[in-house]
Amino acid sequence: MLAVVAGAAYLVVGRDSGPEQPQYTVVLDTSAQVASPEDFEEMVDVAASIACRALGSGYSVVVRVTTRTRPGARTPLENREQVLDLMTPVEQDSGTALLAVASLFTAGVGSEFIVLVTGPRGPSSTLA
Repeated sequence: MLAVVAGAAYLVVGRDSGPEQPQYTVVLDTSAQVASPEDFEEMVDVAASIACRALGSGYSVVVRVTTRTRPGARTPLENREQVLDLMTPVEQDSGTALLAVASLFTAGVGSEFIVLVTGPRGPSSTLA
C-alpha cells in the first residue's frame, strides 16, 4: 500500500497508511544451552542496547524473554529505565523454565521488526 503522509515530501510503503513508527520486538534467548555465562551477559547488553536505541529513536519497543517466570513485557515500554529494570534481573535458564520463542507470539505478531538475540549455539527453539 502506498500512502502520502501529509506535510511530508516522501511516500510511505507499508501495511498502515498512517505516519506512526513501526514497533520493534526484541527477544532475548535465555537458554543456558546457547551461550556461556560470559556470552550471556553480552547478549543481555546487546538486547538492552537495541531496545534503548530504538526507544531513543522514537520507535515503539516490546521486550520479551524466553524465561517462563519473567517473559518480559507484552506492551511497549515507555523509556530506557523500564528496559533496564526488565533486563537487569534476567538469568539463564534451562529445561521447563524456558519458553519456546514461538510461544511469546501466541496472540499474533504485532511488530514490523523482531530482533532475536541468541548465543553462538542458538537459537534454543524455532520461530514456528
